[in-house]
This record gives sequence, C-alpha cells and structure tokens, in this order.
Amino acid sequence: MKSLKLKIVILIAVLLIVVCQGLGIISYQMSANAVEKEVENYLTEIAKESAKVVSSCNNEQLNALEAIAAMNEISGPNISIEEKLQILSKEVKRSGHIRMGIADLNGDMKSTDGSSTNIKDRVHFKKPIEGVNTVSDPIISKINGSVIMSFGVPIKYNDQIIGVLVAVRDGNNLSNTISDITFGKSGKAFLINKSGVTIAHENNELVLNMYNAIEEAKNDSKLLSFANLLNQMIEGNAGSGQYTYEGVSKKVGFAPVEGADWYIAVEAPEKEILSRLESLKAN
Repeated sequence: MKSLKLKIVILIAVLLIVVCQGLGIISYQMSANAVEKEVENYLTEIAKESAKVVSSCNNEQLNALEAIAAMNEISGPNISIEEKLQILSKEVKRSGHIRMGIADLNGDMKSTDGSSTNIKDRVHFKKPIEGVNTVSDPIISKINGSVIMSFGVPIKYNDQIIGVLVAVRDGNNLSNTISDITFGKSGKAFLINKSGVTIAHENNELVLNMYNAIEEAKNDSKLLSFANLLNQMIEGNAGSGQYTYEGVSKKVGFAPVEGADWYIAVEAPEKEILSRLESLKAN
C-alpha cells in the first residue's frame, strides 16, 4: 500500500512539474508575443513621427522659396534676369544653397553659378509649372559626383505662372536630418523613393551608389526578405515588418513622407529588441 501511495505522490509531483514548466513556457511565449507587438507598434509610431520631421524640413525650404518667388524683384517682368540672379546670389549665401536658378515656361534655366540648362523633363520643373511646390529625389550631380536635391516653386505674375524658381541643395542634408532618429542602442532610420532607391542612410555609400535592394534581389536571393519589405513600404501605408540582411534579423516600422514619393523606415536588430526577455527565461 505504501508503495502505491509513493507512486501516486511521485506521479503527482512529476505532473505538477510538467504543468508548471508548461505554464512557464506559455507565459514566456505570451510575454514574447506581447513585447514583439509592442515594439512593432512603437517602431511604426516612430516612423510616422519621423516622416513628419522630414516633410516639415521640406516644407520649410519650399515655403522660404515661395516667399522669394513672390518678390516683385523676382516675378517682375521688367526686371532683367541678371538683376534677379544677383538677388538670388545673396540668398544662396544666406541659405546655404549650392545654387539657385530661374526657368522660363520652356524649362530653360539660368543659374547663379553662371550655368544654363534645360530642366523641362525634371520633376522640380514639371510640377511647379503646374502650380505644385516640389522637391526632387536626391540624385548624383553630373558635375562633381556629389549628392544633390532640388526644390522648385512656381513664379507668378498677376496670378499667372511665368516660370519656376529652383534651389539646389546638398543631398546629404537628408541623411543628416534622419541621423538623429534612433531606436535602442543600434536602431537607425533610412529613406527610399518610390522605386526602392536608397536616398538617405547612415551609410553614405548606399546613397552615392543609388542602392536598390529590390533590383539587387533579382540576382541575389539573400535580399528577398529585404526587397519584400521595401515593396510593402512603397505601397504607401504605415506599418511594421521584419527582414534579414547580412545574417541579421531586423524589426522595422515604416511610413510614407507627405508631399514626396519617399518612405521612411526605422529599424533595429530583433535580438537587441527582445533581449529583455532573457530575464523571463531565467525566472
């Protein structure tokens, strides 16, 4: 009889241990899921706020340019282009532009650095000539290989569009703008355009090389998860996702930038994000 009682006690003890372990595993898994969901939501909110910061910086430049375009010294038809460029040259020094220019209705632009070119096929002409203030994607300058971006606004006289005012700025300013956006110890932000080209990143080489993981993934299967994430981003919705790049799994929050065909992502290594769950395992 004692033997039977002992067996029952041992059986109950083993059962309790198994149940406790099971509950511990379930509790850990629930905690892990909760933390992951919380992080995903947080990353998405950071991305949304970061998108507002980028949009605000763009609008600040466009609003200043719009005010200059409204000056009689710039819009007045009886003022020579030489006089207008002299005024803009002072603004270049004051605002830190690379150069400024005035384009006519045909897209022929004269700039403060003495250059003349036709920009009728450029977005910073095509949209402003239709009345829409616009910022271009960062591109590589054909002159010196630097990264530049252009802001364009319509020039109006008697409420009629008579040309476009353009300001060219250092495209690295965009990367500088997002450099302070962080998450945890090593989480960073990056920007892509509607084609998936990297236009702002902590690694400036990716910007200079106009790196596009969507295109690269066509020949490198290791980039497929990253390319899939970028495709999610350019759909234009805010959200979160995950991808693996160079062997590192990352959690990402993303959002579109209002007023530009740009999309910002805030990412961090998954291992770093979930590190606080290690304490739960220990318990």
